[in-house]
Amino acid sequence: MVPLVDAELNRRFPGRELQKAESLAGLREDWAAVQSARRATVADTPADLADAHVEDEWSLAQTVRHLVLATDEVLGEDREGPWGGDWRPTVGDCIRVILEEEWAHLRYIQRDLALLR
Repeated sequence: MVPLVDAELNRRFPGRELQKAESLAGLREDWAAVQSARRATVADTPADLADAHVEDEWSLAQTVRHLVLATDEVLGEDREGPWGGDWRPTVGDCIRVILEEEWAHLRYIQRDLALLR
């Protein structure tokens, strides 16, 4: 992502800047920030909009279901790459991808809810 766009998204979504953290503490802080932001979005959403769609985008309910997951805190441990080959992501790499997904989907659902309101 280009730095200016990244900086603006970090301004709009406090805590997002930690999604690339290299430490367990930083990843935990980011996880707490994105979960808090998502809980606030869910709490502020009228019930009749939870399953509403904007065009072919997912609804809030579908987005939350998509993001339900479990994490492993052994950040430096290698994992077999999902496509085979030589790439061996660490658990930390996988968690950072999950955090990026969490922030991106929060951004999408807030955009769609603003249009629905």
